[in-house]
Amino acid sequence: MIKDYRIYCFTRKQAVHCFFEGMLLNGVIAILFFNSLFAMIPGMIIVLLYFKVKKRKMIKVRLHRLKRNLKEFLNVMISELQTGRSIENAFSEAIKDTEGYLNEDTELVLEMKKINARVSLGEPLEKLLLEFSYRSHMEELEYFAEVFAIGKRSGGNLVSIMKNTIRMIQERMEAEEELYTILAEKQMEFHVMCIVPMAMILYLRIGGGNLMNSLYGNLKGIVVMTICLLVYGGCYLYGKRLLEINRYC
Repeated sequence: MIKDYRIYCFTRKQAVHCFFEGMLLNGVIAILFFNSLFAMIPGMIIVLLYFKVKKRKMIKVRLHRLKRNLKEFLNVMISELQTGRSIENAFSEAIKDTEGYLNEDTELVLEMKKINARVSLGEPLEKLLLEFSYRSHMEELEYFAEVFAIGKRSGGNLVSIMKNTIRMIQERMEAEEELYTILAEKQMEFHVMCIVPMAMILYLRIGGGNLMNSLYGNLKGIVVMTICLLVYGGCYLYGKRLLEINRYC
């Protein structure tokens, strides 16, 4: 069981891949900005930052996948409710149906199966869903569990209440999905723009004759290129922060 979906631990294979990718980036920067592989030594901080950025990306992808799968699960559950099943029975059947077209090793399926097993032992469904929502940081699931708990205590037509709740959650998730798609296009533009400064330095090195030589191998040049690199790195981190959707990270 994952205790907190905002905490990500690399597997050994992922860590090795991330290290070599970071070292490759470190080497490219050392050559382009300082024309020396010795610059890779202080540049190890770039590898550490790359690990941090990569981890945040993996967390973001996992939370987005979890939320997308929850949307599919709720679609199935509302279909089960429309057949006249109780909430608990609809929940159990929705797990079976969802497992049919999602990978059974998917985080959401595994979590829902564990919840269903504990429900069969007598634990309240709303309590278990709330626990999962706190670990996954999904407000939609938390809202669903809270409405379910309130409706169960107050009585009334619980099935009808939950149908309306699921529809509201789905509408909200569809709006967020549209926003995520729009932002993904902007992220692509951002990554292309990030390549431009390095491409310009490479172009000047290849076609600029001795233009770049004055910036290599001397203290003034090292200071200038270090400042340029820091500005470049700061702009990159600031741009990434602007493009983030906090609900997915």
